[in-house]
Amino acid sequence: MDDKDNIGKSLKDWLTDFYDDTGKISELIRNAAFAGIGIIWIFKNSDSSKKMLPLELICPLTFLVIALFFDIVQYIWRALNIYFYYKKYESKYDKNQIRNKDLDDVKLPNYIEYGTWIFFILKIFFVLFAYLKIYFFLIEKI
Repeated sequence: MDDKDNIGKSLKDWLTDFYDDTGKISELIRNAAFAGIGIIWIFKNSDSSKKMLPLELICPLTFLVIALFFDIVQYIWRALNIYFYYKKYESKYDKNQIRNKDLDDVKLPNYIEYGTWIFFILKIFFVLFAYLKIYFFLIEKI
């Protein structure tokens, strides 16, 4: 942690840092999921009479695919909910039910953030669990 990170900031600036950090975590988790699939692919069987993958790698591969699914769902969930929330305010504005100043400090409903957090945590869990399973597979092979 740099000294510049430990300075006084506005709450909004800390929130921006938080979103930057979670965005970076999402990017790293996504890359780790793809890398895990690549690691698993290294151990594929070249003998066509056998199963394509060792049975021990089916579970981690499944978890990596599920993690990537939750990665996509997280962003779809957030994007759709924000869009519909935006449209609701836009409609109210168009009908003169709210004014410009009412648009300056709009807070998202908690359910949007809760859903986003659930998908975020699930994708991290599935990638970590998959890597744990890959680790145990590799330890057995050494």
